[in-house]
Amino acid sequence: MSQNNESLEAISQVSECTTNYITYFKENSTNIEPKATSIYLENLNSIKESVKPYLPLFKNIITIIQDIINGYENAQINKKICLTLIIRSESIGLTIKQLERKKSDNLEKFRNKKFYQSFLRLYNILKRMDKFIQDITLLSNIRKLIEIYSIKKQFREILIDFDNVAKDLNFPNLIIYDEKQRQEDIKIFRDEFNNIMKFFETIDSGIATVITQNNQINYQINTTILELLLLKSKVQKQSTNFDDKWKPKLITNDDLQDSPTPLEGQLTGKCLKKILIKENKQVSLIPADSIPYNTVDYQKNIILDYIKMKLGHECKHIHQFYGMAQLNQNFFSVYEWTDLGKLSEVYEKYDLDWSTKLRISLDILSGIIFLNCCDILHKSIKCENILMTDDMKPKITNIKFDFNNKNASGNATSHAYSNWLKDVYILAPEIIDIQNYPKRYTSKSQIYSIGMLLWELTFQRIPYKDWQIATVQNHVLSGKREVINFGGEPSPIQQGFINLIEAAWQQEPDDRPDIITFFNMLYSLYSNYYMGESNSLQKRASSSLSKNSKIPKRDVLCANSNVIIKTNNQQVSNVPLRNGTSSQGNNSPASSVSSSSSSSSSSFSSNPAYNPIVPISSLSDGINAHKKGDKEKAWECFEANAQLGNISAIYWQGYYLWEGYHIPADHVRAVNCYKEAAKNGHADAQLRYAFSAINKEKINIKGFLKFLKMSANEGNALALFNLGDVYLNGKFGIEKDENLGIKYLKVAAVLKQPKAIEILKNLNVTDTFYL
Repeated sequence: MSQNNESLEAISQVSECTTNYITYFKENSTNIEPKATSIYLENLNSIKESVKPYLPLFKNIITIIQDIINGYENAQINKKICLTLIIRSESIGLTIKQLERKKSDNLEKFRNKKFYQSFLRLYNILKRMDKFIQDITLLSNIRKLIEIYSIKKQFREILIDFDNVAKDLNFPNLIIYDEKQRQEDIKIFRDEFNNIMKFFETIDSGIATVITQNNQINYQINTTILELLLLKSKVQKQSTNFDDKWKPKLITNDDLQDSPTPLEGQLTGKCLKKILIKENKQVSLIPADSIPYNTVDYQKNIILDYIKMKLGHECKHIHQFYGMAQLNQNFFSVYEWTDLGKLSEVYEKYDLDWSTKLRISLDILSGIIFLNCCDILHKSIKCENILMTDDMKPKITNIKFDFNNKNASGNATSHAYSNWLKDVYILAPEIIDIQNYPKRYTSKSQIYSIGMLLWELTFQRIPYKDWQIATVQNHVLSGKREVINFGGEPSPIQQGFINLIEAAWQQEPDDRPDIITFFNMLYSLYSNYYMGESNSLQKRASSSLSKNSKIPKRDVLCANSNVIIKTNNQQVSNVPLRNGTSSQGNNSPASSVSSSSSSSSSSFSSNPAYNPIVPISSLSDGINAHKKGDKEKAWECFEANAQLGNISAIYWQGYYLWEGYHIPADHVRAVNCYKEAAKNGHADAQLRYAFSAINKEKINIKGFLKFLKMSANEGNALALFNLGDVYLNGKFGIEKDENLGIKYLKVAAVLKQPKAIEILKNLNVTDTFYL
């Protein structure tokens, strides 16, 4: 069936030849000879056969180029690095469309086997490019960014391989980038990753631990982040299935005791204050309608509660959830106690000094980044959703998991939209624009809300207070914002807040900084101006910023990146905006290669004989042959695809060389294949290459751990188990770390790794899911 469809598609691809022939026939019907018709049909069949092997390739390449573009559009970080790859891939897309339109002018190319093989290499390079973009642009993949030197090498190799294959294809008008341009691209990479390394050095939110060995600084990413990502993915895919015997134990009266500083009548509104004996901490009991573990989708609720517990446990800036409680016939959600209540209530009562505001802002942003690393966007960032402890430490609360808030296209539903309108004063223009609804909430939408929170904290008042929803919408959509007025010349620290706020609330999402850049900007302000905090809070005096004061609104236009924003007649500087350069830029010359297309002979002349191109068997054909025991066919397929740069085929080639399937075993070549596939992100190859570093003569511990962690970061269950086993038992001379070992085993257990589950059960580890 598929073969017939391909034939039909091939015929449709040569429709211009048919049209030309019909026109010719009408004009020359009295003079045309029967032989001409025969020649035309021969040409038609020849063109069809020449184009046919390329049709699925064209389709696949255009699809993956669109995936690359989508990856760029959805990038949370490192967008400038992606731009260098986007420019290359888009130019290929345009060239392919031109090639499709001029098929009959490119017959010699279509019939050239080397041209076909170059196309296959191009497709494999684009697949590498797509995965690379996914790996470096999403905060949920932050664990993969610690191997900066491997990533840099991979980036350079993708550039070189792409530029070489583009040169081999020799398309007319296609820009071919030279070594000078590649060095410019590498510089962009280096600048972006310096930003990432600066972030790792200063972030204090449980994302990474600094490890110093032999005067070298390394980072151990918190393995719980990967565990939560996998659990969250299972909920999204509705693939939760664990033993019903594993259910959270409800907190009861036996687990609680009265607080030594009880509330009046033990009740404030609806919140009870107790001490959780096991944790020896004061907790608040918030009434709940029921226990969510007795519903139809109880397994999902159990996992979500587990994620909520872990978020607060791993990140000190997130409100700690301890579980559900049943006291008599009443149900409660149990959270850590926060003495001062909401941040919005704190700033209404007390004057906060600038050092306190700086530190609170940095803590909140650190917590939000931790959530983003767990693939959670907080969609209601405001002081009301920040709780404060007695020592003025902020705790992010009201974290939602919006699994049911999206339709098939990934956009928010009308129900979610109506909920967002309650927070209209903190929402980005693209979210509250009803004309363009629905719009997907992105990391850049979140940055806007962070900017509004900084404004609220700066001036200690709710933005657009007492404004109608429609008024706020019109104001924001017209490019205007809240007033920024300190009643005089702003101090350096105040000017720093101005820069941050106005960078965050830019009208165009791409003009807002990414969250890592924003964190580094805020940390720079903190490191320069934090002067320590007062030991006691000062009651807030009546001032021009009190509730009843009326401050005229300033029309701050933020329509595009070219608008200059001024505050108190001072031009605001240091606001990072989108790189507005064109795709080719003028800083460094790029050589272009053009060649005249070979024209085919006249439509009515016979074609010279040629050998038709036989499409190479796909990798899936080779894997199917392997499963059926046809090792010869499988090897031939793996070898052919490996020669064209298919990373998975290179891994399979190494596997056959290692095992000696069909051909004599060659461990040296096998290891080289594993290494090639491993450095391009193939998890199984990374695992096998890691173990190839351990032999009887010499053990390369550094290489072993590096590639074993890389495989684990790709979600390889066996790699996760082996890392857990190594750290738990201190194998291969590696320092024993039981806590880290158990963390790796717990992640492996989520992926149903049987040995990991067995060890955890023997250790009586219960706070995990044996899914």
